[in-house]
Amino acid sequence: MGKSQSSDFGFDDHEWEACWGSDFHLSDALLLEFLEASKAWMSTYSGPDETSIDLLDVVRFLPYVFWYDLTPHDVWVCRFFGSVIVEVRGNDPTKLPLEDAKDNIVDEYVRAFFEVIVKAGEPVSTDSQSAIEGREYLRMQSVGMPVFDDSGKISGVIGAQVFYLPDGKRMG
Repeated sequence: MGKSQSSDFGFDDHEWEACWGSDFHLSDALLLEFLEASKAWMSTYSGPDETSIDLLDVVRFLPYVFWYDLTPHDVWVCRFFGSVIVEVRGNDPTKLPLEDAKDNIVDEYVRAFFEVIVKAGEPVSTDSQSAIEGREYLRMQSVGMPVFDDSGKISGVIGAQVFYLPDGKRMG
């Protein structure tokens, strides 16, 4: 079920495909619980139905949740961004398009993560070091799932992300 990625620090000028494996390795208990709770939203596809998603089902996970919509013009627009992720990132991109600028490694990483989820058509996990300037000490683990519209087309990605301090404790 799904795929996983592991890297030292974002992409480090490597092709992102080289970082992805065939096994789904997700070890954080909170993320595993989030994935279990999100099963209520699942459709006949390998991800949630857009109309079935109710964030009230996962209230306790909301500080770690992200949800992006994919527009018909292949632009990712942030629908929801959890408070712990906002704290680490330093800003709240809710309602904003995902920038794919060469000087923004965070958004390059996020876009590549979303592209892998769309290509896989199923949940994908990642375990890596933070690509946020000044926060390189943070290790993070994420899970993302494709969101499907009524026609069965992927209309976005929803998931959760946790960050660990150098002492191994989860932020938040």
